[in-house]
Amino acid sequence: MQEWRRGFLAWRADVISRQKIKSSFYTIFVPISDHVKWLDMVAGTGLFENFGWSRKAWSFWWNDKELYKKCKTGLLTPTMWRLFETGKRKAWPMDREQIMKDNEIAAQREKERSEIKDREKVD
Repeated sequence: MQEWRRGFLAWRADVISRQKIKSSFYTIFVPISDHVKWLDMVAGTGLFENFGWSRKAWSFWWNDKELYKKCKTGLLTPTMWRLFETGKRKAWPMDREQIMKDNEIAAQREKERSEIKDREKVD
C-alpha cells in the first residue's frame, strides 16, 4: 500500500509539474483501476474476489449465471458494491432484483435514445 501511495504521489507531482499555470488548485484524475481495487479492499465489497478466475468467482458463475453475466457486461450499478457478504460489509438482500431492474431501465433508455436518433435522421 505504501509503495502504491509513493507511486501515486510521484505520478501526481509529474502531472502538476506539467501544468502551465501555477495555482493552489489542480484538477487531478486518479488512476482509476488502482483506486477501485484499493476501495474494494478497504471497504470489503468482494467484487474483485467474486469476478475473474478465483474459486469464489467460479462458484458465483455456477450458481447464478444470469446475474454474473449481467454484472460483467451490464451497467455498473451502485448496488453491486453490496452484492457479497464479506464480513466487513453486509450484503443487501434485494441486490439481485435491483441490479436486474437497473439494467432493464438502462436498456429501455438506450432504446428510446436510439429511436430519437433514428427519427432525427429521417427528418
